[in-house]
Formats: sequence, C-alpha cells, structure tokens
Amino acid sequence: MTDPGTGLTWQRTTAGAMSRPEVDRYCAALPLGGHAWRLPTVQELATLVDDGRVTPAMDTAAFPDTPRAGAYWSSTDYAADGSQRWFLSYNDGITSHRQLDEAYVRCVR
Repeated sequence: MTDPGTGLTWQRTTAGAMSRPEVDRYCAALPLGGHAWRLPTVQELATLVDDGRVTPAMDTAAFPDTPRAGAYWSSTDYAADGSQRWFLSYNDGITSHRQLDEAYVRCVR
C-alpha cells in the first residue's frame, strides 16, 4: 500500500514477532512484488499513526492485521546505546527505545 502523503509503500501485513537479527534479514529478503524492501526508520513508522484512533492507533482498513498492542521494530538505533533501537507501539502511537527480545515487523520501500 502506497501512502500518498509520504510516497512510501508499506507491507500491508504484519510479520510475526522477531528478534533484532531476524528482522534485518527478513526485510532484505522479502520477495513481495519483486521490489527491494527495508526496515523503516522510527520517523517513517510514525507517519502511519492515526491520532484519532487507539488500540491500534492506525487505519485498520489499510492495515487489517495490526495487533492491538505490541512494539514494531525500526531501523533507528538509539544513539546513546547501540544495543537498543527505537520502536513504535501502535497501541497508542508512542515511540520509545530499549533493548527488546522481539517486536513486530512491517517493511517499507
């Protein structure tokens, strides 16, 4: 699905929860539509937040399988500690960082 505001094309489905090493490989190997996919930045993930919605805070018609709670990986490392990455929770649209064992994935191109 292409977002007309940003020009980004998003994977509509949510990949299951994955570890950090798995997620980097997953997006790079995604065969969807024959295009090159990547993990989005935290800023790109935030463009999907719909402030008028909660649990999940996004358009569920466009992204129907978005879990009601849970973190989504971004490619943005936390500058003060490279073992952490920024993530976004579509439960409420909040971004944060910490070391996660697993999080959901939605790739972009």
